[in-house]
Amino acid sequence: MDASMEGLGLTNDNFISKIEMTKILGQLQEARETLRDYSASIQTDLRVIETRRDFIQKNVNTFQAGGDDLILADLNEKGSQILALQTRQLIQFETLSFTSNLNILDLFS
Repeated sequence: MDASMEGLGLTNDNFISKIEMTKILGQLQEARETLRDYSASIQTDLRVIETRRDFIQKNVNTFQAGGDDLILADLNEKGSQILALQTRQLIQFETLSFTSNLNILDLFS
């Protein structure tokens, strides 16, 4: 939007006669209406931008929370896998120990 005198349709007239003054007054009123319409358009555009910003921010927050939940779920899963592995190792160790004790007892019998 060109808000200069030329852009608003205002001419650089000398206020010579009443007719010229009436003409200038009409141009000023048209320029004022043009600026008001442009201001209303900018306000509408700003509301649209703010609405989109709020929507995007809510989506970002939702995605962030979902990502955090996935990370925590992965940590819990890995923790349970490690615990299962440790339990398996302990059972294998106890089985080997028990088998060794049986072999030693067989020697004395």
